[in-house]
Amino acid sequence: MSSLHQVSTAPAQRGARRTSYPSLGPWRCVRLLGRGRWTEVYQAAAASQFHTSADYVLKTLRPEGRDDPLARSMLQRQAHLGKQISDPHLESVLASHVDAPPYYLVTALMDGATLLATLKQTPRLSTPHSLWLARQCALGLRTLHRFAWLHGDIKPANVFVSSTGHATLIDLGLARRIGQRPDPAASVLTGTPAYAAPESGSTSIPTGAYSDVYSLGVTLFEMLTGRLPYIADKPSDLMKAHLEHSLPEPRHFAPWLPRRVSRLLASMLAKQPLRRPSVGELIDWLVDLEIDVLEERLLVE
Repeated sequence: MSSLHQVSTAPAQRGARRTSYPSLGPWRCVRLLGRGRWTEVYQAAAASQFHTSADYVLKTLRPEGRDDPLARSMLQRQAHLGKQISDPHLESVLASHVDAPPYYLVTALMDGATLLATLKQTPRLSTPHSLWLARQCALGLRTLHRFAWLHGDIKPANVFVSSTGHATLIDLGLARRIGQRPDPAASVLTGTPAYAAPESGSTSIPTGAYSDVYSLGVTLFEMLTGRLPYIADKPSDLMKAHLEHSLPEPRHFAPWLPRRVSRLLASMLAKQPLRRPSVGELIDWLVDLEIDVLEERLLVE
C-alpha cells in the first residue's frame, strides 16, 4: 500500500501562515498537509523565497520511516521515476534527496483534489466524465509502460483531478518493473486489495501492463456505479472475490449505462490477464465511447 497521497490545496490556501515547521535542505515547510504510515507531506517554498507563495509539496519520511528500508526504497522509487519519466498525466518530481538523511522529494502544488475526495462528495460520476478521466489515466499508463514500469497501485486516491478536470496519476512508490515476479517477502507491495488484479497475489505470474488495466477497470466501475465490484471486510476475502467471483453487471447499479460500456468493464476486469485490452486498445476504446456518449447526449438535448 502507498505511504501517502498528495492532498488537494485550493488557491486560497496557498498563502499559508508561517509556523515552526521544519526546513529541509533548500526547502521551507509552511503547512502540514497530511501524514501517512511512513511519511509527512507539507506545503513548501524554496527557502530563499520568503515573500512568494509556497507552490510546492514536500514529502519526507517520518522518524519510523527513516529506519525502514522498505519506506526508503518506496520514496527512492517515486523520486527516480518522477524525475526520469515525463508525461502530462504522471506526477513529476522536481527535486529530491533520497540517498541519505534528510529524506524527501518535492513536487508541484496542484489545485484540485484526489478522485477519492471527489467520490466521497459525489459517489457516482456521469458517464462522459468517468470515461474522460479513465482515458487520461490510461494515457499516463501508456507512457509508464513504454518505460517498462507498472504503476502497481491505481485507485481513486492515486488519481489527482485538477480544477479544470486534468487527471494526473500520483504516488509511484509501489511501481515495479513489468515482468518482475512479486517478492513473497514484500507482500505489502502488491497494491490495494480492493483494486488489485487477481494475479497480483501470485508469485508465479510475472507482473504486466494488464494488472494496471484491471485496477483502472475497478476505478472506472466505481466512478460509473458508485460502488466497488467486490466488497468484503477482510483483504483475503477481497482477493478471493477478485479471483473467483463473477463480475456484477454494472447496469444493475446504473441502469442508464450503455451496454458497450458494460462490455468495456467486463473486458478490463477479465480474470485472465491476456483477455484484457492492452493500454493502447483501451485508449482507442475509450475515445470511441466518449464520442458515442457525447453524440447521444447531443441528440437528446
